[in-house]
Amino acid sequence: MIRELRNEEIPALVAMIGRGVIMAEEEIKGKLEGAKQALVYEDEGVVKGVATLEVGRPTDDVLCVIGIYVDEPSRRQGIGSQLWTAMQAAYRPLDPGRVFAMARQDGRYANDFYEKRGLGRWFDEYKMRYDGEMFPEPALTVREYGEEDGDLYMRHWSEAFAWLRTEIDARPHRLADASKERLDKEHASRLEDAENIYLFFDEGRFVGSALVENEFEINSVFVCADEQGRGYGKQIVQYTVNRMIERGISPVHLGVVDVNESARRLYESLGFVYVQTMGFAKVDR
Repeated sequence: MIRELRNEEIPALVAMIGRGVIMAEEEIKGKLEGAKQALVYEDEGVVKGVATLEVGRPTDDVLCVIGIYVDEPSRRQGIGSQLWTAMQAAYRPLDPGRVFAMARQDGRYANDFYEKRGLGRWFDEYKMRYDGEMFPEPALTVREYGEEDGDLYMRHWSEAFAWLRTEIDARPHRLADASKERLDKEHASRLEDAENIYLFFDEGRFVGSALVENEFEINSVFVCADEQGRGYGKQIVQYTVNRMIERGISPVHLGVVDVNESARRLYESLGFVYVQTMGFAKVDR
């Protein structure tokens, strides 16, 4: 049967999902606890699958994000289909402008599953891992994110990722064009995590940034648009890996969108290896 998730079940579900998906425990827990709705599939007292619904408004339209995970031994028994149907009943009253879903790729299975339900392939994210030693320290000045960095960071982040967000149609394409309310929330969130956001400077010029997320992976690596092609990306990643290793985080993980081939080549040149693909599907309503 399908029913609401109970809080006391979260630790076991974090462990179940973590066995199959490369994701920090804190991130899994956050998705389960922060979901607008979380449902589980239970059979004879055993929870075999879970689905979450997250709701946001990055533009004028409501965005619904659906995550479905079925425990490995229970797959291809119709559990995912039942959870999907239940989630449709939850999101349809919200009249979302866009719905997207994510799942670990097993061959084409995830794509086929969502295509049958009216969602088209959006993009894949390649999960990568580094198990090596520390790198030489780069010759850059580095400091943590601060109160005064909101406009600087968002302007350059937005410019650096505009091509990628346009390529995969992530809206808004330039995040700096989002509402003031959203930008203020983004800034406040970064301030809460300031010690994990590194800003890099070369002779006083801001050249890029990286984020350590959930004491697990590197995220939001970017080089300012007018500073690209000068080797800063390599130095940014090396520095961030070093700080993670110093914290006892090993292996170090990161994800790269499939169309971002130059970033993937950079990570591979530094010793990162591919370990898993997460597939994303979407439909605009």
